[in-house]
Amino acid sequence: MIRDALAGAGHGLVATTIVPDDVEAIRRAVLEYAGREDVRAVIVTGGTGVAPRDVTIESLAAEWTKELPGFGEIFRALSFAEIGPV
Repeated sequence: MIRDALAGAGHGLVATTIVPDDVEAIRRAVLEYAGREDVRAVIVTGGTGVAPRDVTIESLAAEWTKELPGFGEIFRALSFAEIGPV
């Protein structure tokens, strides 16, 4: 779905990678792409829930240079309004 949305908006896609729910695997993949000259943005999805295996946020928190307080709440509210409590 993300690939289709990016393509539909006219954006190029450099690569996609699926990694396990593992702190080091997530960090390694994101930092590898973030360090590439041909990559302008890294989009990460999954692993953001409350289950013990959901470690994406914790994996990347040390790398943030800017946090947008309240953005997560707004995004969740919009998602809930669109798709409900799936």
